[in-house]
This record gives sequence, C-alpha cells and structure tokens, in this order.
Amino acid sequence: MIDPVVRLSPGAAVLAYDYEALRDGQVFRMHCTEVYTAATSGCWEIVHTHFRPAGRLRRCGVPDIRRAGVWNANCTARGMEKRIGERIAQCRHMDWAVLYMRLFAGGMMFFHNIGKIQDYNEIVNSYPSFAFAGSPAVFVIVSLVEVVLATLIIMGLWVRASAIVMAAGILGVLLWGAPGFGTLAFTWLGVYVFLAMSGGGLYAFDTALFPAKRKN
Repeated sequence: MIDPVVRLSPGAAVLAYDYEALRDGQVFRMHCTEVYTAATSGCWEIVHTHFRPAGRLRRCGVPDIRRAGVWNANCTARGMEKRIGERIAQCRHMDWAVLYMRLFAGGMMFFHNIGKIQDYNEIVNSYPSFAFAGSPAVFVIVSLVEVVLATLIIMGLWVRASAIVMAAGILGVLLWGAPGFGTLAFTWLGVYVFLAMSGGGLYAFDTALFPAKRKN
C-alpha cells in the first residue's frame, strides 16, 4: 500500500492508495479507492471498491469494481495479486511472440547479407556512389550496419532504435526505387515497424540491464 489517504465524513470514509505488484522484474501499479460505511456493529464495511490500472504495461492492467455491501475477497490485496498474476501469464505469450520475431528478423538479415556477399559482383553497382565513397564502400557500410543492427535485435539490445533504423533504411530504398525491391521489402518494413512498436519484450537484454523502475 503506497501513499494512503483517508477522507472522513459522518458515517462514511474513503480510502485512496496505490497498490503495486512485482512480477518477473516488471512493476504493475493500480490506483485503488475504497468506500466504507459505518456499520451498526461499530465496525467499518466496504460498500464500493475500484481498481484502476496505472503506470507501464497497461495492457496487463486489471480494473475491477465491486458494489457489494460486504467485503469481497477478490478485492483484497491477495485477490488482486492473484488476478494480476493471471493476466501477466496471459501477456507472456506476447513476449514469446516478440522473441520469435526478433530471432526471425535478425537471422534472416544474416542470411540476406551472406547472399549479398555471394552475389557481390552482380549487385555492387546497384548501390549508390557518392563523392566521398564509391559503390563498393557503400556496399560494405550498409552490410556492416545491417549485421550490427541484426545482432542487437537478436540480443534484445536497443531493439526499438535498431528496428527504427532498419525500417527507415528499407523505406528509403523503396522511395529511391532500387531495382529488385517490391512486395518483399514492404513485408520487411512491416516486421521492423512491429519491433519498433513492441520493443524487445521480456526475454531481452534490455529488460535485464534496464529493469522497470518503481514510480512513487
């Protein structure tokens, strides 16, 4: 229970606080509000409980409203912790999907560069030439950048930034009108846009090196 605040009035009270649960290195915060009424027995009884998701990972938030005249066990801290755990288990499938997409995209980029090296003589002249660098130099620079970014994506390091650079490169090639690019380039553009939106997911070095920070 974080920063509890109580408001009293004749025969009623309102308790507001933040509730946090830590799962797999990620923090889930809920804004909680509980309305109490004074019972004839002299004790307080809950008449309304409201949980609203807050903080990061809203897709796993568990809002809950109970309008009962007695305490509902599902609205206790233990009950909410259990429900949050169930939602996290459901969301974990998405983390596995992101991991697969990272490995697939990075691995295919490795094979793509192996193919470019094998067909070097046929494709090197298709790369642009600048005053400071000819087509062979541009070929080497582009290939190195692609391999480095693919490695970062597979490892789960700076996935969003790497995917944005890859997507921008593919978009630039499409706008430039390079030969041999068509539907496949749009497919790869969609893959890297997906990774730019999703990030590395739970199974990434980013998660281990930069764990979620608790917000007070």
